[in-house]
Amino acid sequence: MHNCKQIKDWILTDYVDGQLDAVQKAQVDEHLSHCLSCQELAKEVKLNLVTPLEQSSRMQVPEDVWHQISRKIQAPKEVKESVADRIARWLSDIPLPRLIPALGSFVVIVFLATSVLLDQVSKQQTQEKSATEVAEVLMLTSVSTQMDSLSGTPIERYFL
Repeated sequence: MHNCKQIKDWILTDYVDGQLDAVQKAQVDEHLSHCLSCQELAKEVKLNLVTPLEQSSRMQVPEDVWHQISRKIQAPKEVKESVADRIARWLSDIPLPRLIPALGSFVVIVFLATSVLLDQVSKQQTQEKSATEVAEVLMLTSVSTQMDSLSGTPIERYFL
């Protein structure tokens, strides 16, 4: 005995299409004889999916559509392009006369931005060097003053 999930799957697919083999169709029919939920699903599917399609007329597909489909199927498979071929094709599509001024402008902007940045770095390094020198002088002066205060006798001051 199959569970309702399996039966519902069959109802939604092969049962409504008449594609179940005789054994499976008998199993679905037997299940439907005692399961109200699956009976309801089968009625809904028949009412909403099968009946409208049975009443509709089949539309003819235009011949040119079939010819296009046939050509696409029979067309030889395209060989995949290598990366180098793609890049070469992409570069050949770029209009170089318009690209050269843009590229030149880009180079000038990068050069100017680099120059300004390097100038700022140089100024900062100079300021840091000056600050370090001032700190060293102040420290030496402080040490000298401290040494003077430590040496109490004139002889000690003479040798220090």
